[in-house]
Amino acid sequence: SPHDFQMRPSDATMLSSADIVIWAGPALTPWLDEPLDNLTNGAVRLELLNTANWKPRPITEDDHDDHDDHDDHDDHDDHDDHADHGPDTHGHGNLDPHAWLDPVIAIAWTRHIADTLAATDPANAEIYHHNAEELVLDLDLLVADLTIVLERAHGRGFVVPHDAFGYFEDRFALPATASIAANDHSDPGPSHLNELRGIVLSGDVTCVLTEPGPDQGWATILTDGTNAKTAQIDLTGATLPTGPDLYPTMMRNMAAALNDCMS
Repeated sequence: SPHDFQMRPSDATMLSSADIVIWAGPALTPWLDEPLDNLTNGAVRLELLNTANWKPRPITEDDHDDHDDHDDHDDHDDHDDHADHGPDTHGHGNLDPHAWLDPVIAIAWTRHIADTLAATDPANAEIYHHNAEELVLDLDLLVADLTIVLERAHGRGFVVPHDAFGYFEDRFALPATASIAANDHSDPGPSHLNELRGIVLSGDVTCVLTEPGPDQGWATILTDGTNAKTAQIDLTGATLPTGPDLYPTMMRNMAAALNDCMS
């Protein structure tokens, strides 16, 4: 998880020998900013959250529910028409960094990556651009497929494990009712859990989602004695083998799990 990852010596070695480093940016992994400065040795750095031609989503106070009681802290355009983004991604506080959960944004990022690879390795530029456009076609199909899969889930309430699914919700017009944890994945406070429990008991929520990792039992607390179901979704692909199929498989699995849970 980007929220608690600890860099190993082998990771530092990889960074120091890299020609290109592609990362989301400090809004997602602020702890990586300093190692990139110290270890990358002049490598080209592509910060995806700080690129143009996609529409960023600011974190707003009315996203899902208010999480002030935490124990530990305080319309879509087609992808060809997306305007250059405006928010300062280094502000860490107002940009939702989970943008990969919108496949249309993944299309913009695919082209940024291809351009960076081509500029760094011009002898193979044609291959990078060709492969990128092949992937864009696949991602267009992915958007269409997920739209169909999620049609039956519209009009039903669901709770997400932490406030990270805004891009997914916006793309497929499927807003979550509430989130258990905040955007930074910090634990919910008792009053927030009590509020969520009331929402589930009211029958307004059909599904409470969980993520891979240590089970803290929040979903069980919220659904016990109700008709609401639970399902696990993996928004980083941590449970999948790495490779070219990871991203579309991750997105299809998320959509299928949500649809099944809300059926």
